[in-house]
Amino acid sequence: MNYMLRVNTLYPTLSKSEKKIADYIKKIDNEIIYKTMQEVSKEVDVGEATIMRFCRKIGFDGFQDLKLEIAKQNTFSKEQEYEDFTVHIANNMCNTINETKLAINQELINQAIEMILSAKNLYLFGSGASGTVALELQQKFIRYGKLCHFTTDSHFQLMHAALATSKDVVIAFTLSGGTVDVFEAVSLAKKNNAQVIVVTNYMLSPVASLADCLLLTCGKESPLDGGSFAAKLSQLYISDVLVTGYALKYKDSKKMKQKCAEAVITKSI
Repeated sequence: MNYMLRVNTLYPTLSKSEKKIADYIKKIDNEIIYKTMQEVSKEVDVGEATIMRFCRKIGFDGFQDLKLEIAKQNTFSKEQEYEDFTVHIANNMCNTINETKLAINQELINQAIEMILSAKNLYLFGSGASGTVALELQQKFIRYGKLCHFTTDSHFQLMHAALATSKDVVIAFTLSGGTVDVFEAVSLAKKNNAQVIVVTNYMLSPVASLADCLLLTCGKESPLDGGSFAAKLSQLYISDVLVTGYALKYKDSKKMKQKCAEAVITKSI
């Protein structure tokens, strides 16, 4: 049964608080798949336990199960709607960049750049698709003479966090802000007094709550779109902003970039 039909059919049996959730879902419709439970709780002004009860009452195991079902139905709808998928992909990427640009707080960007400039060690954390963005950022910083540490292994990320000190800076990438591996690594680094920059979609997320500097992205990703390029594009955009800002402030960045380029060129056949 369509999720909206379930909501409408069961609406009379819902409590007053549950009806507020139902009305909220009716209002934003498919956009609910991009919301966290914390955001819904705050926007509707109900407890997370009430949201869970609502989801179970309309036939789902929980909030994530509801979002997954909506995403499935939404995917089928899009397949019917977009004949020219190349145009849809291009529009999605352009919208992601523009929305992330509008979300940028220049003061926070400047704060992040100053933190990076003064860091003794720069540690990058990220898992899955966000990990590939962290790897890309590592390569960019190295070209400008800023050594930083990244590994795709979550255990080694924890080791990096264990070695972090108040002189070091962590940059954590997580679209959802709730990735367990990233949260654990950032929490440990925070306990060791490292400064933390978090790049995420959700300011109310667990990882965001640990940030000394929070940079928001706008790469929407449904439960079925994990690792989507459009979502990563928002993270890559912020990464490029940070690297460019660093290069403009670091007086030896051009010299370092030239040294790195020469080292690579000499390896070409």
